[in-house]
Amino acid sequence: QKEPLIQEYCFLSNTVCVDVTAFASFAKKVESSFEKCKDTKAASVVMGGFFPGLSGLLLKNAVGEMDSIHQADIALIQNISAVAGVTGMLDMFKIIQQPTQYGFGKEKANLPGFTKKNVVKPASSSRDFIARLIHHSEKEWLLEKMPLANIHYWTGWNSPAFNKVMYHLINTKWFNRWMQKPDHPLLKKIRKHTKPKDETAYLVVTVKGMEKGIEKQVEWHVKTFSDYGITAMMAAAVTDLTLKMNVKGVFHPAEIIKWEDISSKIIRNDVMISR
Repeated sequence: QKEPLIQEYCFLSNTVCVDVTAFASFAKKVESSFEKCKDTKAASVVMGGFFPGLSGLLLKNAVGEMDSIHQADIALIQNISAVAGVTGMLDMFKIIQQPTQYGFGKEKANLPGFTKKNVVKPASSSRDFIARLIHHSEKEWLLEKMPLANIHYWTGWNSPAFNKVMYHLINTKWFNRWMQKPDHPLLKKIRKHTKPKDETAYLVVTVKGMEKGIEKQVEWHVKTFSDYGITAMMAAAVTDLTLKMNVKGVFHPAEIIKWEDISSKIIRNDVMISR
């Protein structure tokens, strides 16, 4: 959707709505729709998936353990074997090419997206991965709700070669052109998926700060059979919990849902979450 027509209909019919949008600009439109529907009794949950969604929920949990925060990082390691739809791929490519910032306060530096590197060490993986700094819209939403100066978002794929290809592609004049064409041959080649393959993805949330005058670091590690699979699981779990609440308005999952309430709905044999 370019406009939140479904969300507006849900407001008018007092129906809970959960979406997995990755863009704050769209979430702001949902808020505008809510303002038009003053008599609604419904809640609309935005960014209710894995990344964004679970990422922000775990961040809030970690932030809540500290008195002050020095640094907050969220890193997603994607899998090149994921059965990705064209829309999902294009959304991610749009995200990684956006300019971003690194640092805090006056020390913030403006950087091109997907350039600065970081080593990510998932607890349940035998290898390390390289992720690159990106601007993610969840950051815009969470910075309005949490006592944070900045949040660094990182992503990369489990293939160093693919990461290099994407880095060079987004720095070419052709990138924006073929992103506007869902039927472009290059997109079809990237998306090719002919047989079942391992789609394991990792999420690592790290928060550094102070608690009672002592330096502290909290990490959350997620290993999932598929980032698309856990996105669907999160959306279903968020819907179930929201239906049981007496809330109305527009929310990110982290604003209305506690980790202990949702953990039992998404942790299973092929989804490992630890800290």
